[in-house]
Amino acid sequence: MGVIPVRLPEALERAVDRVAAQDGLDRSTALRRLLNIGLDHYVAQRYAAGEISLREAADWLGVTLRETMDRLEAAGVTGNLTVGEVRAALSDLRGRP
Repeated sequence: MGVIPVRLPEALERAVDRVAAQDGLDRSTALRRLLNIGLDHYVAQRYAAGEISLREAADWLGVTLRETMDRLEAAGVTGNLTVGEVRAALSDLRGRP
């Protein structure tokens, strides 16, 4: 695990302290939790906009494709493929035009 020194505005520092107190965590764990929530949100937005693929989203999050799909679903993001694209992919897998 890396160490990144960062200066936080007072409002964010207070928010980290509140999360730590409410969830019974130390400040570092609370900050990591908030960063993970923010990363999930950021990746979900980029995926929903079609800017990154599912595989890229999984790479960003450091989890499996299945876990990525679960996280995207929890964030209310549906797949970004059309029915036609899915049919074409299935057709390719079957080796039929």
